[in-house]
Amino acid sequence: MKKIVLSIFAVMVMGMLMTGCGASYEGNSNKVKKTVCDIARQEFAKYLTDEALSKITLRVKNIRTDKIDKDTKKSYNSADLEVINAGTNKTDVIPITYTAQITDEGVYVEVRGLR
Repeated sequence: MKKIVLSIFAVMVMGMLMTGCGASYEGNSNKVKKTVCDIARQEFAKYLTDEALSKITLRVKNIRTDKIDKDTKKSYNSADLEVINAGTNKTDVIPITYTAQITDEGVYVEVRGLR
């Protein structure tokens, strides 16, 4: 019985080690997509009023992984940023590129193409 419990524990530990600590640098992870939207919202806040900004919903769509550098744990991605304006019922699509990389503090994301 002790051997079975230790074997199960060893398999669980190996699984955790193989998948990392939960941080993901993949461009399609929910954390990365949310961070891309947060960065876009901060950029748009420079040009829009608070009222206009509150009517906008952002979504990252059509994600394409261009490259993954496993040594630096960094992914290079292309995507479409969907900007949905509830005030005008208009949807715009902005082509963007972004990188995501694991750091000691979490995931670092850089976005290009917002202007």
